[in-house]
Amino acid sequence: LYDDAGALLDESVGASDIETVAASGLAAGSYFVEVAGYEGAQGAYELTATGVEDLGPSISGTVVGCGDGLEGIEVVLHRASEEGALSAVETSADGSYEFSSYLTEGDYRLEFADVGDPRVWADEWFDGAADHASATDVEVEAWSTATADAALDLHLPDPGFSDVTTVHPFHQEIWWMALTGISEGYGNGTFRPDDSVTRMAMSAFLYRMMGSPSFTPPSVATFSDVPTNHPFFAEIEWMADTGISTGYPGSPKPSYQPGVDVTRQAMAAFLYRMTGEKPGPLSGGAYPNPGFSDVPTSHPFYKQIGWMAYYELTDPSASTFGAGSGFPVKRMVMSAFLNRLAYTEGAWNASTTTIPEATTCF
Repeated sequence: LYDDAGALLDESVGASDIETVAASGLAAGSYFVEVAGYEGAQGAYELTATGVEDLGPSISGTVVGCGDGLEGIEVVLHRASEEGALSAVETSADGSYEFSSYLTEGDYRLEFADVGDPRVWADEWFDGAADHASATDVEVEAWSTATADAALDLHLPDPGFSDVTTVHPFHQEIWWMALTGISEGYGNGTFRPDDSVTRMAMSAFLYRMMGSPSFTPPSVATFSDVPTNHPFFAEIEWMADTGISTGYPGSPKPSYQPGVDVTRQAMAAFLYRMTGEKPGPLSGGAYPNPGFSDVPTSHPFYKQIGWMAYYELTDPSASTFGAGSGFPVKRMVMSAFLNRLAYTEGAWNASTTTIPEATTCF
């Protein structure tokens, strides 16, 4: 008796008129019987399966992404020795799966294939491998359960911006902006990544990032250039109410200058105030000198820029920050700053500020 790979499973000794071979714990598949005898040997060759029970070894696990179980991921079972699907199951609502029928002892490899989740771009193999050849073996022993949990690398679904494809260096951060509702782009299906962020757009970004908190704007405008019928009136008034922006001095009212581009230094101040102005690790709550040649200790936003460098919201190894009125923030760069901030909980002052829903894992 042989399996389909030619491995001998059992043989009789040829000592009687009725020869019997047997094997147990077989996997589903094809098997072969070879009969060798004297010339003219004849008889009926019969295969009988008895005592069929689901008592063999099994493989089970949970497939997660961003800490949550992923439903509907196809888990494909292969032998370690060669690529070729033996069986496949889909993960349940909690991300769990199991192979329990017809397994035999040996080494297997698992493939996790996308069957509809737009966040899973490509198949992944256990454990984090790109293909069968580099996958980690799952060793199965008789009458035991092997556990193979997997955490898949999720990607954001494409929101369809015509000017932000997968080759764009900030496509993930920009798509995150769309997924979380921080930016919806423009009505013509573009994001305009190279455009500068205006102060009114910044107010909308930050308001939405904080979960669009309940806020009733005043009946009388705070800023002289943002009337009550301004399309971003509520968001700009929220900026003023929370102290994120005080605008520019003016008489009888300050101005906000909604159409003016946001500078990188002003952006640092906005983000620092929005996150609760977390004190730094040095005496008096100061932050270490970021070492940017254009941000001396006398700079009016020295602390806020130091905060960004300390938590690596901006590259701390850069020689300059881009401070000053001549350095506006581009929309694509702003998406990167906000995305980094969303996933850097340590930068937030948790004692005074609730980290918003928008910063949780996608």
